[in-house]
Amino acid sequence: MANARVGLKTRGRNSAGRQSSHILRQGSSYLDPNITPIFIPPENAFLAPKLSLNATERKALGNKMQAYKSRQKKYESGSPLWHKQEAKIVAIRQKLDGAGNQRKNTVNFFELELCLTNTPPTHPISKDYERLLREWLKKEFPELTPITGAVHLDQASLHAHVMFAVPEGMSWKQFIEAKYGDNRIAPVAMTQSWHEHIGKYIKLEALEVGQGKRYKKLKDYKAETGFTGGIGSGGVNKIETAAQADQIKAIARKVPSKATLAEVVKSLQSTVKKSTDQSIK
Repeated sequence: MANARVGLKTRGRNSAGRQSSHILRQGSSYLDPNITPIFIPPENAFLAPKLSLNATERKALGNKMQAYKSRQKKYESGSPLWHKQEAKIVAIRQKLDGAGNQRKNTVNFFELELCLTNTPPTHPISKDYERLLREWLKKEFPELTPITGAVHLDQASLHAHVMFAVPEGMSWKQFIEAKYGDNRIAPVAMTQSWHEHIGKYIKLEALEVGQGKRYKKLKDYKAETGFTGGIGSGGVNKIETAAQADQIKAIARKVPSKATLAEVVKSLQSTVKKSTDQSIK
């Protein structure tokens, strides 16, 4: 039975540009794209805005902001004087961001992955998937226009990628909190909305938010598969049977601990010393 989910990722300008090419399968490396583009980005969609402040002006504002921060530390957090300095700091940050001098890790775009797991591209609903997707996007984000997007038919489960730009004049945090209340709640709220919408047209599993399978811990993965390499090394020695796995565990239990080995060494050293003393006498 199908399972409807929404994944959420935030992106900067460079990351968004690269991901857009991947979403649309642009480039000679994609020999059989098998996708349906639904939103094509404008030519300059991922370029940074033109700077409205020169280097000297930006430096002066930066120095002024540092002065306000230093002054703010002298006041009790939350006091009227503390908030007065905070207001000045925020005003300068907004002016710098508006001038194109964005701070590190600034979120300019967010990407949604809307999927139907256990639903192959040959499923009858794939013919209506684009229409259902457009309907949901218009309902969920009526104030935004998608920058790029496509329905993918080249993997085991039917899914689509859609990317939006963070509204101008707002930070990602301001936008997501105004819409959903909290960044952590957003994917859950989107999944519930998407599940409700797509569930009108296809039978879905009951939605159990937060009950999905988690990645195994590396030590558990090693115990089950015989993995001997580091993360990303691909060094896997397959354990063919459960009996072999039990045998390995039994051997592991017989290996003495570090504490036991230390006691043995200490005992041997004492025996050798006694033997040496007796020989000397």
